[in-house]
Amino acid sequence: MSEKSVGSKGKPPDKQDVSDGGADVTKEKSGSNLNENASSRTTSTRIEKVESPKIYEKSKTLDKKIDIKPQMKINGVKNGVSKPSSRREDVGSGRFSSSANRSSSRGKTEFQSSALTVASTQSKQDTKKSVEPSKSFNDESRLSKYIRRVSRDSDKERRLSSAKQLKDYLKTQEGIKAASKVADDILSSLQHVYFERASRELKQDVAICIGLVGGIMGHDGHRYYQWLFGQINNVIDDDNNKAKLLYMDSLLETLKYEEKKQAAASLMPMVMANVQTLLENADTPEVLMAVVNIILHISKHYSHVFTSHFRDTVDILVGWHIDTTQKDSLTTFTSKALIEMNPYWVVDFNFSITLLGQFLEDMEAYAEDLTYSFSGQAYPDEELPLPEECIIKITALLKVFTTVIQSLGDSFSGTKGTDMTTDEVIEILDRIVKSVDTTAKHYFSEYLLISAHKCIKLMMGQLRSDSVHCMESILPFILLQTCTVKVVSNQYITSLLSLTQKVIEYFGTSLPVSFVSQLLAPSTMLQHTRFSHNELIIQTRRFSIMN
Repeated sequence: MSEKSVGSKGKPPDKQDVSDGGADVTKEKSGSNLNENASSRTTSTRIEKVESPKIYEKSKTLDKKIDIKPQMKINGVKNGVSKPSSRREDVGSGRFSSSANRSSSRGKTEFQSSALTVASTQSKQDTKKSVEPSKSFNDESRLSKYIRRVSRDSDKERRLSSAKQLKDYLKTQEGIKAASKVADDILSSLQHVYFERASRELKQDVAICIGLVGGIMGHDGHRYYQWLFGQINNVIDDDNNKAKLLYMDSLLETLKYEEKKQAAASLMPMVMANVQTLLENADTPEVLMAVVNIILHISKHYSHVFTSHFRDTVDILVGWHIDTTQKDSLTTFTSKALIEMNPYWVVDFNFSITLLGQFLEDMEAYAEDLTYSFSGQAYPDEELPLPEECIIKITALLKVFTTVIQSLGDSFSGTKGTDMTTDEVIEILDRIVKSVDTTAKHYFSEYLLISAHKCIKLMMGQLRSDSVHCMESILPFILLQTCTVKVVSNQYITSLLSLTQKVIEYFGTSLPVSFVSQLLAPSTMLQHTRFSHNELIIQTRRFSIMN
């Protein structure tokens, strides 16, 4: 499996060069053996029968990959502290490995499309020649006038206006007919705009025009895709991958056009194989997001093509999701992308549950590391991670765990007709609460606890009244936080109030009197919030017992 192994330190994986010896991608012929990659996977309904994928592994030796045991399941690992050395051998995650290891472990990067493989060995001089504006389009046809103005006009406003006119013209029957005759020349003429110091708006309009031309090529689209992937691979662009991103915008526009025509549907396996390689080689958040947007489109309209790429895609996105060096905005983006793949998570349910089991084991492992750090004990011949590092990694695991549960939707609820039993969901919730509670007793972190509140609320929403079976772990967890004397943020208070409200809603009359008494004691956080003027706290408090 191709993977982007994840690290909490370092940059995202370095882009790997792809070379297959081609020279001029616009002249390659389409092969007959397209890689269909559309075979569906057979999934078992029981977790213990599935062979666990080697996708999420934790190891003290960062460059060593450990196979997950085939019969591992979420409810198969008991709570409690085992011997440090054997426990660390069993847990294995490898997700927080170094950037260098992440790059080396990605696997093969050549395009997987046989005769339609894209060449990537053009010289810098050849690339520059390929973006020279065409000297054609000297006649007085509408198409030629638009192309000339967009390519050569010195007036910025007139140039932008012409780009918009060209975009509209290519959507008309006249424009489609005219463009289909000189598609190669149009592509050659327009792409040089990507490398000019032109406005962002102009470049975006040109990207759409190139994408439309690619769609117009229809059954001859293999030449377009060869050309486009070749340009993406070989672009000489030192300005934050801007030209590469524009080529990707063109590809997405072509796929949107193709969605209606379905003229090049047979080429989608080749397209997806090449896009998967782009995903594996994504080295910046911007490139990742552009590639993922393309993948999401393919997953929605060509499910038979994307199915065989689902696990590899999840592997890489999960890696970016838990990479703590990335901004929260990227984590949010990857989370939403994974959730949009809901149908694939549900179909490949055993894979999804195995992944959750690995996340949960790692949470427990890092919580145990933290406990040993504060106890003064040490693992034989091993160096414990710093407490701060444990907190960061547990938080990242909580976030990605929450994302996968959201991706599964009602399939994870444990209700009748789903592949999960209520008892299994209860056990998972109980283990999460205990791991976070253990961590909070040694190291108070708002960042971690806010993520934990969200995860616990989500799982309680799945269990509803059945979550009362986790009362023995959840109630002490809440009281521990409401009785804290630490100075906390309004965001944390709001998060804790929201969780408390859910507990009261689902536990109802099962709540012991002692819990209510301690919760409303004069020194607790809930009492202090009565005097808060923060709008979020006031709004949350209206739905809590303080009302």
